[in-house]
Amino acid sequence: MASQKRVLATLAAVFAFHEAGKTLEEAEKNEERAAKRQRRLWSKEWLLARDTGNLVYRDIELEGDVDKFTNVFRMSPDQFDTLLGLVEDDIAKQETHMRMTICPRLRLQVALRFLTSGSNFHVLEDIFRISVSAIAKIVPEVCEAIWNALGHKYLALPQTMDEWLNVAEAFNEKWHYPTALGAIDGKHCAILAPSNSGSLFRNYKSFFSIVLLGLCDANYRLLWVDIGKPGAGNDSGIFKESTLYRALEHDTLNLPGKCSICLTRYD
Repeated sequence: MASQKRVLATLAAVFAFHEAGKTLEEAEKNEERAAKRQRRLWSKEWLLARDTGNLVYRDIELEGDVDKFTNVFRMSPDQFDTLLGLVEDDIAKQETHMRMTICPRLRLQVALRFLTSGSNFHVLEDIFRISVSAIAKIVPEVCEAIWNALGHKYLALPQTMDEWLNVAEAFNEKWHYPTALGAIDGKHCAILAPSNSGSLFRNYKSFFSIVLLGLCDANYRLLWVDIGKPGAGNDSGIFKESTLYRALEHDTLNLPGKCSICLTRYD
């Protein structure tokens, strides 16, 4: 009986020691995790100093160098301010106690510089002192805001027969090409191959892409676009799946007849 008590006491001591060791080990791990959390920052210190970065673009604005500003962003300062006013509410982020947000003006500059120069995000990170991960969110958000604000106004098919006739007249006057209602072609936009996509996005030029199919008028202004089809497709196949093709099939575009174009405008 006494030997059994000693065995039980020994086991209890071993168990207690083991549990104490586990508790101590867990406490040490918790301390390490807490230390890591304390060291972790929302962003790197040099990125947080973005107010001191991008001095060149800031000086261009302050000095009123319109030509340089236009060269950098492909629009004048007045046009930039107008565009900013249209998209500001959609791209602004709410300030928090945790960190300062990136202002709409800087967000628009980042997106426009990417669109006009084709610079990769790592180059833009060095210029604007904004992390690559943040830029990867800013660019599509700003592009979507611009599309929502301007797409319906500046990228729209003619709605009436007279508007189509104006397009045809411009082709005849500028290019001596009568009865044309638009010029359509495709453009392969290079992308990184999506995961598990195989050769779906690999085009005949042997790189991965999506296709931009566009219809433009005599002055190179786009009237309609179809964007996003896989690069493996050809222009004719993509066109047959487009909204423009369906509208032509169902005769919903209010196109002028042959007599309207040939006799009314070019006799």
